[in-house]
Amino acid sequence: MLDEKPIESGSDELKDEEDVLLEEEVEPEQIKDYKHLKARLIEQKKNSYRIEFIDASHGFLNFLTNILLKEKAVEYAAYKKTSLGNPIMTLITDGSVSVKKILQTAGKKINDELNAIQDAFKTVIK
Repeated sequence: MLDEKPIESGSDELKDEEDVLLEEEVEPEQIKDYKHLKARLIEQKKNSYRIEFIDASHGFLNFLTNILLKEKAVEYAAYKKTSLGNPIMTLITDGSVSVKKILQTAGKKINDELNAIQDAFKTVIK
């Protein structure tokens, strides 16, 4: 014990009673875990669409519905989610824009809004 070299201040290493090397805990690097949205068009009539979203949450679907309702080409957007199956969204448009383009635009707006929220949290956490 007396012949042990003292640990200098600022060292990341410590030894316990059994001479086991302990290291300072380092937070793991954040791994981006993306869950891709799975959707399936189950019914299409003139300017009316029914889309099944596989394993989508109420939170996401509310967010998506609110974004869709702000689009000029969207006349109606609502979803139904039960415990028995995947949620189904009904989307009615005025026909001036394709449903694919409407959903792509909504996805971009969701991404932009989430990035803005992330940036706001980064400034608060600093």
